[in-house]
Amino acid sequence: MSRRPGMARGTGRMKAVPPWARQRRRLVGAGAATLIAGASAARTAVAAAAAEPAPIAPWPQKPVRVVVPRAAAGTADVLARAVCEHLGREHGQRFVVDNQPDGAGVQALRRVVGAPADGHVLLASDAAVTLAAPLLQPGLAVDPVNELAHVVLMADAPLVLVAHPHGEVTTLRGLIDTGRPARTDLFCAVAGVGSHGHLVCEQLRSSTVADLTAVPYRGGAAALAAVLAREVPLGVAVLGSASALIAEGRLVALAVSSPRRVDVCPDVPTFAERGLPHLTIANWYGLSAPRGLAAPVAHALQAGVQRWLRSDAARALFSARAYQTMPLAGDAFAAFIDAERRRWTPVLRAVLQGTPK
Repeated sequence: MSRRPGMARGTGRMKAVPPWARQRRRLVGAGAATLIAGASAARTAVAAAAAEPAPIAPWPQKPVRVVVPRAAAGTADVLARAVCEHLGREHGQRFVVDNQPDGAGVQALRRVVGAPADGHVLLASDAAVTLAAPLLQPGLAVDPVNELAHVVLMADAPLVLVAHPHGEVTTLRGLIDTGRPARTDLFCAVAGVGSHGHLVCEQLRSSTVADLTAVPYRGGAAALAAVLAREVPLGVAVLGSASALIAEGRLVALAVSSPRRVDVCPDVPTFAERGLPHLTIANWYGLSAPRGLAAPVAHALQAGVQRWLRSDAARALFSARAYQTMPLAGDAFAAFIDAERRRWTPVLRAVLQGTPK
């Protein structure tokens, strides 16, 4: 026979439950429910704590090293020093420029990729080191597009083809005409193997001046110095690095690689005006970091750089050197680099193999 509520266990007789027993049952039941709820809440809190990232230490905690894969006085160096000065003032910490131009920037790339992702080692990234390095050293075992956190894109800059004012060639038309007979002395100084200046020179050779030969130097400043010393008759460099020399009459500009003429030298034609639209090229400059950089550090860098780009000092620098602001950050910067890689990798591969297309 089933036991009815209130019936004593083991008997068929009804037995009244004392009030104190009923109260105890209610308390025990409530306590059990409280314990169950408390345990569930504790498990939820533990899970939530595990899901949250560890607190980020204040940044920067020590001097920040910005590795520049180019020699001093070039465009990458000038931009890096200007933004480092601004960030140092904002954060009350030193931002130190470390020039490492050896191996066309490969050494600099390796150093940054192998550094801790704590925001204290950054790369002054540009088109050449990001796109050309894997092609220059196929065994590099580093993918600069995917193994770096691309933090913020700062600027792009057109290039200019220059010559010595007392040289044989002082116009683009003169260069084209000069290059029609077979020549062995048409050398063009460029800022390193795989640089955008190298691309301009090689594409000019493939399309118009068959005997033009690129001569890589350790940076744009060294390439311009070679033209000034008449070691070579021609050079390609970022316009901002050459604009003062052009204004002083120490160099003559043959053409610029921008889509339209620029204010710092309005009388200089574009390559496109001379029927060479494929030479519309600009170099670009940004800040990258080891992959895994914490979001708060990336955001602090992005905000600091964007404040600098809006400053009077940055505006004056960009105006004087014909730089253009390109304030892309995070995923937008990474997408830009991926598009640049798809555009230029076939051209770079052909140039580096000596079979430009």
